[in-house]
Amino acid sequence: MILEDCIKLLKEHMQESPTIQRYCIGERYSGVKLGREAGIAYTPSDVISSFHLDFDITGSHAMHTAGLALSDDILKRTIGIAAINALSWTIIPGRYRLRQGNPLDQIGMKNRVIAMVGYFPPLVDRFSPLAKELRIIEREGIGVHQSTDAKDVMADAEIVIITGSALIYGGMEKYLEYGKNADEVIVLGPTASMLPDPFFKRGATIVAGIRIVDADAALDIISYSGGARDLGDSARKIYFVKADG
Repeated sequence: MILEDCIKLLKEHMQESPTIQRYCIGERYSGVKLGREAGIAYTPSDVISSFHLDFDITGSHAMHTAGLALSDDILKRTIGIAAINALSWTIIPGRYRLRQGNPLDQIGMKNRVIAMVGYFPPLVDRFSPLAKELRIIEREGIGVHQSTDAKDVMADAEIVIITGSALIYGGMEKYLEYGKNADEVIVLGPTASMLPDPFFKRGATIVAGIRIVDADAALDIISYSGGARDLGDSARKIYFVKADG
């Protein structure tokens, strides 16, 4: 699994595990702060009302908390992934070529068959007039394909875009396998702001997320139900390209 591989890589490259200084659970994102670095992950809106973290992770070893990413409890998994993202940024600088901005600005979408896992309204508005066909795979909604049909929907796609939230709900590995014939396979979103190697190993060509540059400001924003677009100057859009490795 991708998350298991990320944890393994972190253990191999980290000399010591920092402690969690602060965390928050917001209605849209949850976050973990480790000194200067922080990470966030999508909070599933359909289960947030039932959330109960029965222990305080403040002061705990971040690597231990990262292990929650492998939990069957979806909200503990959210906290674990946020910790993985925060830990990733303690070793990413100097080890990977980091590009700034949105990789979708660099890819030609005109007259292409695009399969998108996750409904991103801004991307739907942007690509619908350009694409030869835009196919959306989502858990629910009108005019979308169900995840059970993903294999057929993605089989002949030229561009595949997969939400990082598939790490929360499960299925990321499956979607990467289904999209392996595409020219570009892009994993996108704040939840995927971690070491890119496990994604590349499974067929992704681009991994795009964010780097938080003001940890306290970012956690303040998400604690008040802010989303990725609300992060403003507290975060930067970044991405990794497989060809750079």
